[in-house]
Amino acid sequence: GIIEEEFIEKIDRSIKSIEDITSVEIAIITVESLEGRPIDEVALELFNKFGVGKKDYNNGILLLVSKDENQFRIEIGIGLEDILSDKFNDALANKVISPGFYKKQYGSSILRFVGRISSRIRIKGFSNLSIVSWLSGILSLIFGLAGIFSSSVLALTSYIDINRLSSLLVLFLKTTSPAIALALAAIVCGTLDLIREDDYLGGQRYSSRSTAGIILGVATLILVTIIFFMFREFVLFLADVFSLSSGSY
Repeated sequence: GIIEEEFIEKIDRSIKSIEDITSVEIAIITVESLEGRPIDEVALELFNKFGVGKKDYNNGILLLVSKDENQFRIEIGIGLEDILSDKFNDALANKVISPGFYKKQYGSSILRFVGRISSRIRIKGFSNLSIVSWLSGILSLIFGLAGIFSSSVLALTSYIDINRLSSLLVLFLKTTSPAIALALAAIVCGTLDLIREDDYLGGQRYSSRSTAGIILGVATLILVTIIFFMFREFVLFLADVFSLSSGSY
């Protein structure tokens, strides 16, 4: 074949990894000559002949390379058309495959091709709920820390009586309420994403972002709850550290 020996095993491992995770099948076929036939016709024939992709999902990808004609063809199963758009495939052909094939670097170009396909599928494998959960979790922790900081500063620099617990807690809840709302959103969206029965190209959707969102949301709620019940002592401690006083008049 035209693929350098050093890249064959790497390409095989990458293809197997994609199939194990998503069930997407990728076939790389190289031929010496097309024998006068159009490459798109040959590619489609081979795609159907070898049954690339799972039957129920039609999620196969075939890359046909013809050495004598210096041509290649990417054939995509119908089940992948929404994920691997024409724009993406054109960029893949023009920026990854063509430059490498022109330099006769077949193995490295095909390995990059498989890598780009893998990255695209992995990104698309995250559901909208998981992304919302993940982002909400991150923002909840940021807003939580900011709320704790701002409420502490306001308690020390305003005319709030730090000895009045109710006033302090109202101030604390006002400044941390966005963090609490985001944390709850992260937990709810992440949980819904994990428990729903859904598949992605024949394999399970990725749950790492939902899990991370839930963990961050729970961590934010725990942090806010701890500071809430200790807020008066926390403010008095800061006042003592910075030698500040506060009161009402």
